[in-house]
Amino acid sequence: MKTILLYASNDAAMESRLQAALDVARRCDAHLTLTQTLPYQDYLAIDMFGGAHLMADVLAASEAIQTEVREKMEARLANEAVKWDWQQYDGSTIDMIVDASRFSDLVVFSLGDGEKINRNVQRSTLGEIIMDSQRPVLAVPASGNGLGFDRAMVAYDGGDESASAIRAALPMLKQVGTVQLVEVEEKESSFPMTDAAEYLARHGVKCEVKEIKRGRESVAKTLLSHAESYRPDFIVMGAYGRGRLRENLFGGVTRHLLGESQFPLLLSS
Repeated sequence: MKTILLYASNDAAMESRLQAALDVARRCDAHLTLTQTLPYQDYLAIDMFGGAHLMADVLAASEAIQTEVREKMEARLANEAVKWDWQQYDGSTIDMIVDASRFSDLVVFSLGDGEKINRNVQRSTLGEIIMDSQRPVLAVPASGNGLGFDRAMVAYDGGDESASAIRAALPMLKQVGTVQLVEVEEKESSFPMTDAAEYLARHGVKCEVKEIKRGRESVAKTLLSHAESYRPDFIVMGAYGRGRLRENLFGGVTRHLLGESQFPLLLSS
């Protein structure tokens, strides 16, 4: 994990994802690329005759904010022992992050803390980035304060996405003191959890294997309940499947955790 892409903006969650990105970069001796986007289409005004023109005053104010963000980040990073660079794109946030991530090993974005509407928008944006970039994404709570490496939890269900997430997370899992491989007891899998444990062991990652009884709760709620007890520094889990339709992407376990998790999520499809 040598190239980390960080979405840079003036939103309230910027500090938490910056801290997390810096922590990963230091641990993995990685290069940090900050990506800033200016979506010009958001500043188009459509008139009643079908014409369109830029709202110049609003656009100028937005560009001034973007410049301020960049200057603050550059001053901040000058004091950090991390290699970094800055990229700026004109276009939609999702499209630009996907394009910029082509030669990145990890994308750092934010979970949708706060009001329900904000969580829903952020969850949808995250889903698009995970699906379209095909890169692992570290989704960080806005209330986070950096990323620890004492313990990690790997949510496993025997699927391709789980295996992909484990492979993508290896550089980070190798830095963790204690790794717990967790599966919610539901149905027999063709690829048992012991296969995943053996794979991790061959890469020098020793882990505790734990099967949790589901009870009356959903799989997602059972996983979150266990996480609240175990208190991992981050959770590794698979997300979606490449063959699913976009309108069906946000169901199930991933949808719930993206909306409700208070722990950083490392997701891969």
